[in-house]
Amino acid sequence: MKGGFVVNLTRFKDSHVYLQVALLLLVALSPQVCPISSEQTEEFTYYGLVPSRIYIYRPERIVGGEILGREFTLDEKSIRTEAELVTIGNHDETRVRVYQLPSGVLLEDFSLNRFAKHVSKLQNGTFFKAVSSKPATMILMGGEGVELGNDAISTFWTSTDGGFVGKEFVFQAVQGKLGSSYYVYALENSEVTLSDDAGEEVASYTLKANEAKNLMGVTQFRIYGLSSTGLVMLQSFTESKSVFFPSPKGGFLGETWYGYADATPGDVSDDWQFLLIVGSEDTKARIMNLEYNRLYEEVDVPAFQNFTMKIEPNLIAVETDGPVTVMHLSYGHPFKSNYVGGGLLYIGVKADQAVPIYVPEEGEAYLFAQEESLVDVDGARLQLEGDDAFALQPGVHMLSADRNIVIAMALRPLLPPNQGLYSFGACIPSIQSIGYDHDVNLQPLLAAETPWTLILGGAAGACAIIIAAWIILSRKRQK
Repeated sequence: MKGGFVVNLTRFKDSHVYLQVALLLLVALSPQVCPISSEQTEEFTYYGLVPSRIYIYRPERIVGGEILGREFTLDEKSIRTEAELVTIGNHDETRVRVYQLPSGVLLEDFSLNRFAKHVSKLQNGTFFKAVSSKPATMILMGGEGVELGNDAISTFWTSTDGGFVGKEFVFQAVQGKLGSSYYVYALENSEVTLSDDAGEEVASYTLKANEAKNLMGVTQFRIYGLSSTGLVMLQSFTESKSVFFPSPKGGFLGETWYGYADATPGDVSDDWQFLLIVGSEDTKARIMNLEYNRLYEEVDVPAFQNFTMKIEPNLIAVETDGPVTVMHLSYGHPFKSNYVGGGLLYIGVKADQAVPIYVPEEGEAYLFAQEESLVDVDGARLQLEGDDAFALQPGVHMLSADRNIVIAMALRPLLPPNQGLYSFGACIPSIQSIGYDHDVNLQPLLAAETPWTLILGGAAGACAIIIAAWIILSRKRQK
């Protein structure tokens, strides 16, 4: 018999021996032990690029927060030639492999348990991917501002399930020395507990749906766990760094958004900071003040434009009539002391979904595909191989693909033209998580209010009934 597995049983005389051998063969050929189809365990893939310019040009003269003249000098102490890819375990026995792209050279292969941290050093300009056996918290960060603990980062954090919505998060406090840059947004009524890496409870909060809370008691660079009875989102924020808002329904395209933004009208230091909305069709957007649970402003958003606006509130929700993408955009102010803007940011496109995206000026933006993919960029079709990276030019783009794709951007300040990044950082979503759909029943952002016309009408009707009854009783008494 060719191509078969043959065992000669004639030398076995006892029936029980035949039985034992038959059982061994059945076990050996069982799909659970020796599978006929090689179905692999799901892995999670994270893509990124290390910014090529990690340094800062400082103005030669600043007086009262005002930059005098337009002369900048390179601060040589700020020059960095590498960044850190920080991996934090969400689950025990998580294996992670880090590869350089496009060569595919394996840089590191390690395992870690829950709350454990591993730091990989990557050179400036490096394209990379990290492959994890289980969802992990993956952070790319660097620059003098982060290393010295002077700066926070603007990013949304992935949950232990890998998406931006969940009931459990493990994260590192990348922020300044004072205060807390972390905010939790309740999508459902939630009891939220913050614990440190030793398992000690740090704080607890009771939040109703659509409420937000600044997490207090967070210590710089320490690792924390956040658990909740309801679905929540977690964001860290600093006004000088840009960030895309993920949709609570999944992906980055949606009609409801939660987040922190800083674009105060009339504040000179915020002149170059905006709330930015991009849609593929004309739509209306309502900006809600989460702190006071009230409507701040309703605006018309034109199609295919990087619509920017100034807003008073910081803790906000955005509700639109059509699908859009939302971001806090900050270049830093080129003529003020807060000139250090930009940042590292991520956005993704679900398979078979058309997503309008704005790529800001003065930066590097690359689209990553995990497997062979057909990608449409503004109507032009591209065929990308697995692990390919495609450069996107500044401007508004309409992107779609037949597979999930992820876009990483390293955004620099506008001035001076050769400016670099003093600090940056972002939590990287896996390309698998871009396709997640979150089963969350979002509550109305504004509680239904009884219109005054109905109230007044009801009161008038009641008064008429009372008057009519009084007249009838009066007539009866006169009789």
